[in-house]
Amino acid sequence: MAKWRQAVEAAILDGASELQVLWHAILPVSLPALAVLATLQFTWIWNDFLWPLIFTQSDNRRTIMLGIVSMKGQYLVAWGVQGAMSLLATVPTLVVFLRVQRYFIYGMTMGQ
Repeated sequence: MAKWRQAVEAAILDGASELQVLWHAILPVSLPALAVLATLQFTWIWNDFLWPLIFTQSDNRRTIMLGIVSMKGQYLVAWGVQGAMSLLATVPTLVVFLRVQRYFIYGMTMGQ
């Protein structure tokens, strides 16, 4: 908290406007928290199951999680296909995490 306060006070003393204080002082300090929030929110929405099950009417608008569950038949479960689809479903979440992992590391080492 002290680092954020020092950055804001320094920007105000330098004559920065409110938008400049936000852009150059507050946003860089809060970037790791925003990266964590964005990653978790993306993961929660990507893996959502209940709301799409309730509100979607047609099969071409369903999410990938509903598609994986719908591969189950009445007497037979295609475990191999479900496993492969589950692996493919994790790829976007993995890509998002790899894109923002530097902000995670920056946030963990910022206090030292």
